[in-house]
Amino acid sequence: MRERVSHRGIRPGCGRELVFGLTLLPALIAVILWDGQALEAFVEEAPAPGRCCLALLGDTIRIDSGEPCDWFLVRAIPGAYDDTGSGRFHGADTLLYSTAFLQGGTGTLVFVAGEDSGLPSAGTFYIAAARPGIAMPDTIASREPLHAVCPSIAQVAVRSGDTYIDYLLETIGTPFIMAPTSTPGGSHQADDRMGFDCAGLAVYGIRRMGMDVGYLGPAGILPFLEPVLDGLLAPREIDGTVLYLDDSGATVPTGDEGLRPGDILHFRVQVSVFLEDAGTPGLLDPQDLVIQSWFDGPMICTLEENGFYGLPLRVLRWGQATPASTVVLP
Repeated sequence: MRERVSHRGIRPGCGRELVFGLTLLPALIAVILWDGQALEAFVEEAPAPGRCCLALLGDTIRIDSGEPCDWFLVRAIPGAYDDTGSGRFHGADTLLYSTAFLQGGTGTLVFVAGEDSGLPSAGTFYIAAARPGIAMPDTIASREPLHAVCPSIAQVAVRSGDTYIDYLLETIGTPFIMAPTSTPGGSHQADDRMGFDCAGLAVYGIRRMGMDVGYLGPAGILPFLEPVLDGLLAPREIDGTVLYLDDSGATVPTGDEGLRPGDILHFRVQVSVFLEDAGTPGLLDPQDLVIQSWFDGPMICTLEENGFYGLPLRVLRWGQATPASTVVLP
């Protein structure tokens, strides 16, 4: 197998024009590479990997193929995958992707990140180029990142800025993967934006900011977190309004003196990230928004909709690059 190279991509500034090329494969190899059952078998045949573009909203992305071709949007099919079972090669499950025709007859595809109505406004997706007449299958299956094994596929990840929350938004559009791990080819399912579990999503954002934290489960990340509030929080009704209360019965503030966007809501077996005070202003309540990976993949939802509503939770915050404290959940 050829030497694996880094696919960390292009680091743009908002509003710049990002230009890169893809390599069209001969028809036979292209069809074989896009056949899910044969994809990994032909990794050695591919002359070079595709590209990864880490874009900000408003960036203009120009992809050149060198000759007229057909362009396709490729997206992960929402679903739940599991790397913890037995019998899977190196533990990495095989992921499924859908394809949709975008346009044909041109050697260049140009779009503005977040502003093209035919493409996702944020998150991770793929652009594929194919010679005219090559039949693109409706579904692609692969254990590897598509752009890492096919030079005519580019991965595009769109975010709105450089905050922790912004990096988490790159995960939108990927599936849920329990215990994301390394692929047979040396990529990583989380670092390469293939999919995430709940803790993996929270860790991905902090790794993108340069913090050295491995992909661990909800209990494993506790040493890297510091308590924001003491004790457990739970939803309770007060005068017809449901709010989160602490052990003493006090309400829980949001903002500078309380929860902030990016704080970890730890349900013991599930991790969500606080996103926005969208309910009762200044207080934590079931209508506040979180970003999390659960069920079909990363999503933005209310606390009431997150699947763990009613369970007690702790509020934690990322500490230092090395374990900063020991948080014990009862």
